[in-house]
Amino acid sequence: MQTIATEISNSVNGMTATQLKQNGNDTDVVVMLQKSDRSSELDLKRIFVRNAMGEKISLDNLATLERSTGPVSISRENEMRTVHVVGGLADGYASSQAEADIKALLAEKLPLSDEVFLEYGGDFADMSQMFNQVILIFVLAVILVFGVMASLFESFRNPFIVLLSMPLMMVGVVALYLITGETFSLISAIGIVILAGIVVNNGIVLIEYINLLRKRGLPIRQACIEAGGNRLKPILMTSLTTIFGMIPLAFFGGQGAEQIQPIGQTIIGGMAISTLMTIFFTPVLYALFNKDKKKKDVESIESYVEEL
Repeated sequence: MQTIATEISNSVNGMTATQLKQNGNDTDVVVMLQKSDRSSELDLKRIFVRNAMGEKISLDNLATLERSTGPVSISRENEMRTVHVVGGLADGYASSQAEADIKALLAEKLPLSDEVFLEYGGDFADMSQMFNQVILIFVLAVILVFGVMASLFESFRNPFIVLLSMPLMMVGVVALYLITGETFSLISAIGIVILAGIVVNNGIVLIEYINLLRKRGLPIRQACIEAGGNRLKPILMTSLTTIFGMIPLAFFGGQGAEQIQPIGQTIIGGMAISTLMTIFFTPVLYALFNKDKKKKDVESIESYVEEL
């Protein structure tokens, strides 16, 4: 087979027989059949191949010719034949959705043998790798936020109340993406990391004020109710200014705007729900988490009165 392939290649593509040296320049001397002798299938059949005995045998007696399609070139990676299929995304079509559709189409139309396997790369592979890094960054952000709140409140209990509002912000993010019909992307994940540091502000303000009222002697229930009413206006003002400030970024188009719009949309959806959660649920969680502390305060007061 190798002898036949070599003979056909030499006859059609030519081979370097020698080099002509003239005036210090080397010129390859390529020998091949004339164009009139290599332009049809009949010409290929007339190519002769020598066997081990040195006899010439025509290609017509050794092989059959059949028209078909094949690769122009063969690429190998890690000693394996590789074919790269490259494509682009249509407008509004996410790479994650494209890969899912491609997998479903291949499973339906192209059953693969054990000797063939597929590997997906491009934007989706890069996005998957970046998602792992974004998750790590989000965890580190939560840990840092918890450390700051623990030092501010001088407690490991109250920071958990604020952190419990973080998963609830995903309700607003998911709802906004369902309404707009956009696809969650890597830029959206970066927006969630930014949102993790924003949504805790309202909770910190509210819990700090509740602690202040309790230091003034108010019971937990009354302190939570009064803090919710007094801090309602500042919380709404800070949240609405953030949301309104992100509206141009999230919904107004422009050159390159589609790349950063998911950040604004994520912040708007998360802030809208987290604000409501902070106003209504944070005082309730505070009262539940500090029941034991209330009992301890009552017991300490009673013991102090008995001593007097």
